[in-house]
Order: sequence, then C-alpha cells, then structure tokens
Amino acid sequence: MDEALFYAQYLLSDTDRGRFNRGWLDGGRIADPILDQLQARFSRRVIEDHFTRIVADCSELGITRLDILSGSLSRERLEPMSDPPGALFLRGDAGLLNARPAVGVVGTRRGTERGRRVARHMGGVLGRAGVMVVSGMAMGIDGASHEGCLDACGRALAWLGSGVETVAPPRHRGLYRRLRQHGLLASEYPPGTPVRKPYFVARNRLIAAYSDALVVVEAGQRSGTRSTVDFTLQLGRDVYCVPGPVDCSHSSGTLRWIRDGATMVRGAEDLLEDLRIAPPLVGPAPLGLGLLPESTAAIARRSGRPLSQVAAELIRAEVDGRVRRLAGDRWCAASALPG
Repeated sequence: MDEALFYAQYLLSDTDRGRFNRGWLDGGRIADPILDQLQARFSRRVIEDHFTRIVADCSELGITRLDILSGSLSRERLEPMSDPPGALFLRGDAGLLNARPAVGVVGTRRGTERGRRVARHMGGVLGRAGVMVVSGMAMGIDGASHEGCLDACGRALAWLGSGVETVAPPRHRGLYRRLRQHGLLASEYPPGTPVRKPYFVARNRLIAAYSDALVVVEAGQRSGTRSTVDFTLQLGRDVYCVPGPVDCSHSSGTLRWIRDGATMVRGAEDLLEDLRIAPPLVGPAPLGLGLLPESTAAIARRSGRPLSQVAAELIRAEVDGRVRRLAGDRWCAASALPG
C-alpha cells in the first residue's frame, strides 16, 4: 500500500480508522469494505493532496512522523489496543516514545492544592528514579506531575488531544515549551487537527497504552480520568490511587476505585516499592529541615541567615529533591509526605 492511501485513513471516521489500523496490524491488509469506502468517496487527487499537506506541515513545524506502514512506529504498545493509531506525530525527543519503565500520573483538572502538591512530588520522585512520567498536559494533576518530573530532570511524555503543534490549554504554554525541549509531546492526529472533546477521551487510551502502570492522584466520581482507568484495566495493567478525605468531592473517584480493587499508594515511594524500582538517592535536607514544616521566614530566623540566601538554597534543594515546598510558603525534608 502506498503512503498516500495509508494516510487517507484520516479522512475516515474515528471508528473506521481504528478498524483500518487493527486490520493492518493483524494481517497486513485493510478490510475491503473500508478500502472501497475510501476510494468511492475520495478521488486519487484528493487522497494525494491530503497526504502532501500532512508531509509539508510536519516538515514546516518540525514534527516527526512515525507509522506502522513503514515500520518506523513500534507495534509493541499498539498490539494490545482494540483501536490502535496507525501513525503518531511527535515534537521533542522521539526516543522517549518507548522508554521503560513508564508510569501514567493523571487526575482531575479542577483539584485541590494538596492534590497538585502530591502530583508534583510524585512526578519528581518518579523522574529522579528514572521512570518516565506519562500524562496529558491538562490543567491540575496532569500538568503538576509533568512539572515535578521536569524539575527533577526526568523523562516526560505528554499525549495531546489535537495536532501536536497546538498548545492546549493555552495557559500551559510554558509547560509545552519545556516538554518540547526536555521531554516529548505526542498525538495520533496530524497537524492542523483542532481541539475537540472526543479527542481527549481517545488521548486517554494512549496514556494507558504507553504506561506500565497508572496512578490516579485525585478524581471525582464523574471525572474524565475514569476513561483512562477503564483503558488501563482493559489492557490488564495495574491501577494505583492516592487516597483523600472522604468528604472531598475530588477524592470520591479514587476512594471508590480503591474500594473496587485498585492499590492504594501514599506517594511515589510506595509505587516504586511495588514496582521493584530503586528509589532515587537524595542527600540530607539543608538548613536543619526535618519532617515538621517551617516557613522561609522561620527558617531564616532559626538559622540566623539572610532571607534571600535561605530562599535561594531552598529552591536549589527542591530541584535536587532534598526538600519539599508545601502550601503557605512552608518547607519540609523530602522524606515527609506532602501536607
């Protein structure tokens, strides 16, 4: 099959596109009804122009294109999926696509400050331990987990529900830039594909497929995270959940999944132990910090050092993973759980 006809799958419905790629993975051929539909609806000129535009856009925007037709896209992560993508579009370090181990860290867009702290801490610990953090670059838990991972100079993979050149949400422009420079942005949709709500659910199946396990930090009963959990279970992989207060709506989903059999974790350290991955080595906390949180001002008074000097040292230690920043400008040793 020539490339133009293969990429004409993007002219089909999402359902037919999934069948198109499933047939190619299973037997190296496309079901006759789907091919007949393509050739009946679109002229050869339209099909070739469509492919030419995809190639030109990728070249202009610096986007890497991988597909199962040429063999440039590994089949390992795709084989277990019922509706696999046939091509992926990447920006950043394409070598991270198949990095192992990989853990998905996801959750609600509108969570609590506590949830974001836990997600950032988890991303940082996983990143320092050599685990790639997979998420969706959304507001809330997803973005916080990637920020923590990148702060720790770890490996991060973000799946988008649009063309990979689109920054969505726009408020994450800075995070997008960091992921492009130090991680990987990926999408199954060609350049120019707009943001659409159904694409986020489709994106979630790729977060599941490219993760060896999934952690849900915070999610309500009706959170879109449910689809990521369902996809993960369908693939036969483990789901972990961080517990939260029983009277918090953003914990209702995670608590229910724990009740239904998901493994409870208090933080990344529990997850690393369960996955038999050695935790990262970190040095002692500076400035005499321990498990009891202290404000920057209190640390400066206690240590007798200038406030600006203390603040700079705390920031350096946070990047190194030796201390953790809590709400209200408070700090504690990294061995303490986020409060």
